[in-house]
Amino acid sequence: MFQEFTQQIVASEHALASILERFSEVILIDSSSVTLPETQAENYQGCGGTHGRGKAALKLQTELDLRSGSLRCVDVEQGRAPDGASSRQHIDQTAGSLRIADLGYFNIPVLKRIEQSDAFFLTRMQHQVKIYVDGVKHDLVLWLNSQDSGIVDRRIELGLKERFACRLIAYRVPEEMANRRRRKLIAASRSKYGRQPSAASLAACDWEFMVTNLNEEQLSVTEAIVLYRARWQIELLFKRWKSHGLIGQMDGRNDVVRMTKFWIRLCAAMVQHWLTVVAVWSPVLLLSLDKVARQIRDFVREIANQLSQSGDLADVLDRFCQTTRVGCKLNRRRKKPGTFSLLRAPETLDYVLT
Repeated sequence: MFQEFTQQIVASEHALASILERFSEVILIDSSSVTLPETQAENYQGCGGTHGRGKAALKLQTELDLRSGSLRCVDVEQGRAPDGASSRQHIDQTAGSLRIADLGYFNIPVLKRIEQSDAFFLTRMQHQVKIYVDGVKHDLVLWLNSQDSGIVDRRIELGLKERFACRLIAYRVPEEMANRRRRKLIAASRSKYGRQPSAASLAACDWEFMVTNLNEEQLSVTEAIVLYRARWQIELLFKRWKSHGLIGQMDGRNDVVRMTKFWIRLCAAMVQHWLTVVAVWSPVLLLSLDKVARQIRDFVREIANQLSQSGDLADVLDRFCQTTRVGCKLNRRRKKPGTFSLLRAPETLDYVLT
């Protein structure tokens, strides 16, 4: 049933913001893992963990089109499978589309394939990657530290054997953020490996860097920062699935019941997203996606009743949209604009570039 749900596409006819209209799709790709009962280990292998937990897990490899709100895919993969090895890495992108990805998906051959498909990418890159500037090989962070500006926008080449030309966009983050990153990195390295992180890893915390095949006329530095920040929307999608949809809560008297509830909750999460797209995805509305998710709860029973009685579902959905657009408005931010506001007016980005 869940596989059937993932084949349904619910999308807005209007782009969320004008900046997104430059592309046929704006795909945010990421994954979220769910730990399963150990009886599922044969079908869904996890990474293991302390006290024998985590032997069974699956990963929801997900692509959200920020332009239209549609879920382009939600693939179920083994929990232990790395993002970089996902089958989604080998999917040909739609011509004119933009894929925004995090570090886990960074792969030079994949970036080449996207460009060959007449599509675009915007992705973070590993700090260990060597770059070529004007044909000269450099260590990325050392080269950035040698620059006079805290903002770098430069054509570079990647790859040792076959050079791949792209555009590097980098900016020095505020000192407070860099220090917070270092503390987090030190804690994670001690917990996972029992040692301190390398000096190079600590130095990389001072910078945010990404690469793209979009030129300066197609995307400014500010717009690139805003678009990459918008990638957080897929993380918030997973948060709603887990906090509101409870997809990770394995409750029930036995594993058959637990897994049945899990798949039902995943189907419900899909419906929740469809309703959110219907109510929210508009270039003029500013609504809280979290509030909308809560509002859906109040309409679930009424929607179910209309479906079971062959009633007027369209009327219920109209009333749902009206109620949502009145009661789920975003709280006004006095200082920092939210993602939707930034997408519609990138020039209001107040990020501190030192």
